[in-house]
Parts: sequence; C-alpha cells; structure tokens
Amino acid sequence: MKQTMRLTGVELRRLLMNKKTYLLIALNMAFVALGFVSPLKNLLSNVLSVFAESVTTSNIIYPFCLGGLGGSILWGIGLIMDADRFKSNGTSHMVNAYAAGRKITLATLFAYMLCALITTILSVIVYLPVCSAKTEYYFDFGRYLIYTFTAMLPGILMTLLVCDGLYMISQNISISVILLLILTAAQFTKIACMNIFFRWNMPQFMNVSDSYGSYGNVRFQIYTRVLLLFVAIGFRALGVMFARRYQYGIIKSFAKNCTEIKGLIPIVLAFAIAIVMIVKEPFIDHSPVMAYSNDYSYMDIDDEYIGMASASEADIHFNTVLGTLKGKLTMKLKDVATEEMNFTINSGIKIKSVTLDGKPLDFDVKYNTDNPNDLNLAEMAGVIHNPGKKTGEMVIEYGGYPAFANSCFQKDGYKLYDSIEPDYINVGAETLMPYFLRLGCERGHVYVNLPADHVATNNGFPLKRIKENKDGTLRYDLGTEYPMLLSAKNHVEKIPYNDSEILFEHSEKHTDLVEKSDVNSAITDVLDYCDKHFGSLKSISEEDKIRIQMLSSDNGGSGGVVFGNVMLSEDMMSPDTLSDSKKGTNKNETFMHEIIHLYWGDMGCYVDEDKLWSAEGLDVYTTYRLVKEKYGEMYAKQYYVDKWKEDVKCQNNNFYFRHPEYLKKLPKSYKTSIEDSVNAINKYSRMPLMLLKAEEKLGGEEAMDKVLKKLYDSGHGNMFDGTPGVTYEDFLNLSGLTEEDLNIDEDF
Repeated sequence: MKQTMRLTGVELRRLLMNKKTYLLIALNMAFVALGFVSPLKNLLSNVLSVFAESVTTSNIIYPFCLGGLGGSILWGIGLIMDADRFKSNGTSHMVNAYAAGRKITLATLFAYMLCALITTILSVIVYLPVCSAKTEYYFDFGRYLIYTFTAMLPGILMTLLVCDGLYMISQNISISVILLLILTAAQFTKIACMNIFFRWNMPQFMNVSDSYGSYGNVRFQIYTRVLLLFVAIGFRALGVMFARRYQYGIIKSFAKNCTEIKGLIPIVLAFAIAIVMIVKEPFIDHSPVMAYSNDYSYMDIDDEYIGMASASEADIHFNTVLGTLKGKLTMKLKDVATEEMNFTINSGIKIKSVTLDGKPLDFDVKYNTDNPNDLNLAEMAGVIHNPGKKTGEMVIEYGGYPAFANSCFQKDGYKLYDSIEPDYINVGAETLMPYFLRLGCERGHVYVNLPADHVATNNGFPLKRIKENKDGTLRYDLGTEYPMLLSAKNHVEKIPYNDSEILFEHSEKHTDLVEKSDVNSAITDVLDYCDKHFGSLKSISEEDKIRIQMLSSDNGGSGGVVFGNVMLSEDMMSPDTLSDSKKGTNKNETFMHEIIHLYWGDMGCYVDEDKLWSAEGLDVYTTYRLVKEKYGEMYAKQYYVDKWKEDVKCQNNNFYFRHPEYLKKLPKSYKTSIEDSVNAINKYSRMPLMLLKAEEKLGGEEAMDKVLKKLYDSGHGNMFDGTPGVTYEDFLNLSGLTEEDLNIDEDF
C-alpha cells in the first residue's frame, strides 16, 4: 500500500507537469460554463433529461451535471491514452521490473482521480459568484456545495474506474474509447431514461426546490452515486483479472489471475454491496412497470364493509434529518364483518407489527397489480388476517421512508412523491398511516408531531394545536377526515378580500419578492375580475377563508384547488415567473389559472365533466379573457387562440382519433397515451374554442358573460354536497345554442 501511495505521488507530479493536464482542466471547466448558455441549455435539456425548472436546477445543477458529463469523457479518454503509453513505447517490461503493473495502473488511476477532484474544486470556486448572482436570494452555500459536488465529481470518478477496466480488458485505445462513448450515449436512450440505475456519469437530477432544500433529492442522489461507484469499482476490479501475464493471451491471463483468491475478493465484495443497495434502497417504489391509466372508476367501487371501531388514535413522529416517520395506530374494534381487513399504505412504509389485545395477527402487504394507478402512486394493498372476526384493541406499528413513485423516473412520466424534510413536510393519508377504506369509526384522532417553526394544515385547513413536546416539536390533531398534511417553514400574509381575508402562505425566502412584485394585488385582481363577471364566491365566509399555499417544486405539477385551498408550485413564484415576460401561457398565467379554479370547479360552481365539457375548459377560457384584458387582443390570439387551433388541427389529423375502432387493437400503454392526449386537448384546447365560438354566436363578450353568470349562479359549491354539477346541456339551455352551433370541426 505504501508503494502504491508513493507511486500515486509520482504520477500526480507527472500529470501536473504536463501541459495537457491543464488543457483538460480548462476544457472541463468550460463544459460547466456551457451549462449557463440558455440556447444550448434548452437544446440539450430534453436529451440530457435534467429537468431545468427551478432557479437552482437551472443555474447550479444543470451546469455542473454538464461539467460532469464533459469531464468524464475528457478525463476518461486521457486515462485510456495514458494507460497505453508503456505498451506503445515498448517499456512495459522495464517498468514492471521496478513495480508490479497493477500497482502502477492503480497509482495512475488515483492520480487522475485527484486531478478530477482538483478540477471540481476549482469549478466550484470559480463559478460560485456566477451561481450566487443567478440564484439571487435563493442561494445557499451549503446546498451549493452538496449540489455541485454530487452532480459533477462522482460521474467523473466512476468513468475513470470504468475506463481503466475497459483498457485492461481490451489493451486497445480505439476499442476502449469507442466502448466509453457507446456506454455514455446509451444512458440517453429511452429505455435508459426510464431506469435511474442506467444513469452513471450524467445523473438524472429531479427538479430541486429553491426554497425548501430538497433534502430527499440529495439523499437519493448520494445513495445512487455511491451505489454506482461500487458497480464501477467492481468493474475495474474485474478488469484487473484480464491483466496480461508474460507470454499469455487474454483468456489464459484471465484464467491464471482467477486462481488468486485475493484478486476475486474486491470483485465479489463491490458487486455484492451494489446488489444489496439496489434491492434494499428505500427511495423508489419497486412496483412492476405498468401503463398508467386515467380510469379512476375504481374509486367509486362500493368495497365490502369490514367493521366498525369505537375509537382510533394514530400517533406519528417525523425524523426530518433522515426523512422517515414512525407511527402507531390504535383502534378499538367493536364490530368485525370479515376475517380479512383490507387497507392501503405507501410502499416505503413498512408494517412492523399488528396485535389484537396484545396477541400478534398475521398480515400481508403487496402491490395492487389490478390497478395501475396505485402502482404509479407508490401505494401497496395490505390485508390483516383476523380469524374468528375477533374484536378488541388492535395496535399497528409502522414506519419507514415514503417511496417515490416508480414512474417519476420515466422521462415525461408522472412525478409525485411525499417529502419529509427539515423545512417542508408534505405527506398523504397512505403515508401517514394504514388507510382502511371501509372501516367506520365513531371518533378518532390523528396526532402529528411537527417542528415548532412550521405552519401546518390538513387539506388547507388549520390544525388544532394540542401541546408542546419536550423535544421542542408541537403536537397537532389532524382530525378524523382523510388527512393530507402540509407543514412548512412558511410566512403567512393576510390579504383583505371583501368581508373576509385571504391567507397567502409562502416560503420566507419569497417575502421580499412577493412585496416587490405586488403579488397580493395580482391575487385580488384575479378574484375581482371573476367577481365582476360571474359573481362572488358562494362559500366564502369569515370562518371559511381562501388559503393560497406554496408547494415545493420537488413534488411536481403546477398545483390544484380543493375546499378553497389553492396550491401553487413555487416555480410560479420565481422572479422570471412574476415578471410579465410575455412568453405566452407562462407560469404567471398558470398562477391565475389555478386561482380561477376557485370559481369553476371548487367553491363556486362544480362542473359535471364529460368528454367535451370540463371545469378545465371553462377555466382556460376565463384565463384567456383575463389575459386579453391585461395584455391585449393580439397577445391573447397568438398565445391562446392560435395554440388551441393548432392543437385541434393536429388532433383531427391523428389517424386513431379519426378511426377509434383501431385504437382498441393497440397495446394498453399506447392506447392509454393516446387517450390521455385526446382528453387533454379536449379540455385545454377544443372546449375553449367551443366557448369562443359560443361567444361569437351570442354576439360578444357581454352576452357570453351573462350566460356564464347564470351558469355560475345555477352551480353548486363543491363535489361533496351530494348534488350534480352543471353540465354541457345546462350551458346549451342557458345560451339557447345547440351542439351543431358549437361544432368547431367545420372551421378546419
């Protein structure tokens, strides 16, 4: 070992005395700089599958990922060419007389790794002012160091290991370089993009949060980088077994080397660790790959009644450092209708024990392969076996790390996962506790213990504070309804609105930006517009306040509205978003779109959707009208009407849309994809065009507003009051128009 370290020093000095080394360092750092060039960034973002959405992702992670990719190729080719120098100049036997060939190649590898480390450190220092300036008040030095080193260094290190192994196997520069380029390019294929473990020297970073830290993302990236490093170490150790013996070829040398047990130990050990890490990794839902379905009819199935509990109590603690939770659910069963009690749970949360009056009960938890939606949402189906339908006190202890949905690693796939972090906790019912769909409960409580500096809600409603714990956390009661916990280190603004107020929760980092951009006025402007054209929100009261909450961009999606609670991704509140960038249907306008859902679909007018009628269509049309008033007719036509027409024209030209009888013959995955596309265009393009045509038929915007106001007045508050929503037929009756009047296909 001492000789290897001494040789490493010699090799490092040799490299640092070579001008080519400094050229490689400069080129590697230039690759990082390319990541700041917007045209190149936009061109390569889809190929590289780095989701440059947040300011941090775009201006820190993306450049250093690109620097890692470029550096891995540069240093990898440099190592291959360097490894061939003894063979090409015929001095290999002379060098081997001084030291074992394996030690020399290992020393060279270590020297290149140290050069890669030096390059990464220099890049981090040189681009610190640039990254700090571009991310402005989002910048955090600690996170900067973690993101940059994780994105850049591990990929280069594992590439050096792989390249050293490739050359020792092939003993040929051309073959080694070609294989390196093929392996690098292969990870950008569609199949590789669907599996995170195929991404080695170009990590597939998910979008990280500017405001809340994305600790879950960091944990996952560090875990996968370590895992893949062990794979690379194992491959390099395997390559050593192909080192040529004197006067032996590749096969005989390999066979001879395999007789040395000490050479096999690092291979077996490295691959064994990697396999265990793959099997045991806690981050990704391990469900089988199935096509995502948009059929939610299973939610309406009247599942079998399984019993009644006189009381239930869940006590849940969060470890925000590790991102885990630990819970205990106690239920006093007074009636049991079946020997098998079914429940659902997040696939990362493990059931540790189930007891009834202190005696253990058997249980099974498995993936629900009958429902592809559950597979995409990282949920598992569980069953507790209760022979004899016994009653008593049932206690379930559980805990773990909430798994990311398997499909969030598929390019353009559905991205959703729960987060448990120091600044942000967002978890659903199946993560909080085992959820029994058909088990009644006369009274129950779900207690959560949260950081004292968090603002916590359940589906947008404030939580009841119980007490302060000895560890400084606060104990809250989520209530008995379907719990959806959002707890974050937020600032709460109170915006006066009519006789009530709007509660606007956002990250403390956004306080100055919100004030500078006058976001409060923008929010009330949208509400005032809708009040003026359709009427005031029906359900708003002093007790029932509108709440606008910022969501971490970790969790994907743009947002949603339920029970007067508007949820908006933090991407909608970046400096670029809140400026009128005039990009057309940008996130600033999505910001307005989500608020408008308070009127169409939530607290104002519930819409009974079918194929060509939806709350989304009414919302898009209303957003168009608001944008037209704000930016002008030409802007609204270019970025809304023209886009709608383009989408519908493309849809009409689709073979399977014109011949749906052939759609049934396609594989389920392709069929689902086409159906989803059709539904999206119907909602976001075809229906707004139909409403625009209705406006023309009625004689203008004022006449259209009268019809929409009547429609709004006839609507109901929400989907849970037991009454049907307004339908397409209702709109036609109020407007005096027919379906034929609104046929837009004749215009194409």
